[in-house]
Amino acid sequence: MNKIKIFALFSILCLFIVIPTSFAMDNDTVIVGGDTTSHDYYFDASVENDSGDGSQENPYKTLTSGRIKGDSIIHLANGRYVLDRVSYVNNVTIIGSDPENTIITYPTVGFQLKGTFTLNNVTLIYTGIKNNGY
Repeated sequence: MNKIKIFALFSILCLFIVIPTSFAMDNDTVIVGGDTTSHDYYFDASVENDSGDGSQENPYKTLTSGRIKGDSIIHLANGRYVLDRVSYVNNVTIIGSDPENTIITYPTVGFQLKGTFTLNNVTLIYTGIKNNGY
């Protein structure tokens, strides 16, 4: 009888370990909702020209409002980025390399929000953020 109890206990413990690890997944892509998937875009102000495609291997040089797409993660290398116009953002995360050396500037309200907006390791100079209350 003791062997059956030990076997049952061992089986239950194995289920608690095996099942969760078999459902583990990589979180490189985040599902935001519905059929929308977040995308990563890369920028490096120090590249020679602005012919990149926004990939990690071939980043954009300039940060334009048209390149800040909804449901995306923007990765900025150290540098100064001047927005070309107001950017209307919807579920966007901007991640800089270093808050002292990753700078975004625009003379007025640079970002108007709809949805979430997250900034990490970025300094805004002369740039405002307007929350439209969504």
